[in-house]
Amino acid sequence: MFFDVLINSWCLLLYGMPNSGKSTIAYHLVQDRLRNALIIDGDKHREMQFLGKKLGFSKEDIMENTRHVIKLAQFAQEQGMNVIIAQITPYKEQRDLMRKNLDNFKEVYCSCPPNIRQSRPNFKDSDLVFEVSEPDLVIDTDIYSVEECCGRILGL
Repeated sequence: MFFDVLINSWCLLLYGMPNSGKSTIAYHLVQDRLRNALIIDGDKHREMQFLGKKLGFSKEDIMENTRHVIKLAQFAQEQGMNVIIAQITPYKEQRDLMRKNLDNFKEVYCSCPPNIRQSRPNFKDSDLVFEVSEPDLVIDTDIYSVEECCGRILGL
């Protein structure tokens, strides 16, 4: 049974523009629905800056940060934990790298129009342009409640 946990651990990426609901959904999933899951919150991870240098928002820095997130997620999965990554992740290359290196990976795009994102607390805008990919699920966080978003994700 112990080894089944290791084999079946999963990784969920919640990505999208700032204030699209990624972190809110991640924490709600863990608090109300899931146990044995580590949340890697992109904002909190970046604040920790334990990569040896302060990273900016160039593509190179974003990719370096992503490689570190992947290593942290791999470490958790090796311990039998599930992982939820809540991170902007604008580049297809980032998501492809995660899919290639993380077990049972699912990608959920949190979609939300700018006017709704701007009305949410602690709004931070970004001029990053998202590269197109094919997520496993798209959630319109301006239409669905947090509970409904979580239900749709659990349907994966």
